[in-house]
Formats: sequence, structure tokens, C-alpha cells
Amino acid sequence: MTMTIKNVYLALCLLLLVGCEITPFYDDLPATPQPLAPSDGITILNNATVTFQWQSVPRATSYEFHVYDFTHQKDMKYLTVDLHPSDICVADVCSLEKTIAMEPSLHHAWRVRAVNNVGGSIWSRSGFVVNP
Repeated sequence: MTMTIKNVYLALCLLLLVGCEITPFYDDLPATPQPLAPSDGITILNNATVTFQWQSVPRATSYEFHVYDFTHQKDMKYLTVDLHPSDICVADVCSLEKTIAMEPSLHHAWRVRAVNNVGGSIWSRSGFVVNP
């Protein structure tokens, strides 16, 4: 009988009588999520609540989301990691609401990437303008 890591893990869970959650194990990176809204180039009012949406991807066990100033990549606002698909995705669309309070500029962007046990996908990117 061949013992795999998953089989050993399950055996230990049963032996210890501990409720264990089985995390999927993948052999490759998840695909890059496609941004849906707000679309590239849209204008957002400062201090407005914005719903960010992207296409869910297979093999993602979590997502990382980020809003930033893409000219300098120093204004690292609204970084959110470990977003679980069961919490933010319905069918094949994932959503996250954020109130955007940033300097008025043409150089802002939001990005998202999918993550699993292998690592993170390439970041998607969609630019936007903030008006006062």
C-alpha cells in the first residue's frame, strides 16, 4: 500500500480525533483572475465605496487584492490577503467592497491574484482615476 501525504494526514486526524480541514493540493499555479469591474480607465470619486469584481479561477484557494498608485508603486493601500473564495465568490464572480480614499490622480490601479499551495498567479491590473 502506498502512503501519500494526504493519507498520512487523514490517518493522523482520525487518530487524534481532531476535526481537520483538508486543503486542496495542486501541482501548478492558478490562472490569473480577469478584472470585471470597475473597468480599466474608469473615474472613481474620492471616498466612494467601490465594488471590485473579478472572474474566479480554478485551483485558487485564496485571493490577494491590492489598490495602489502605479506610478510610484509606493502608495500600497488596501492590501488584502487570504480572501477565501467561499467568502467572496458567487458562481464564477468574486466581489470585494472598499471605500477608496486616495489622492486625486490619473495613476491608480487595482490588482488581484489567485493563490494556492504552489504560489501566486501573475497579478491582474486595471487602472482608474480618482476625482475629488
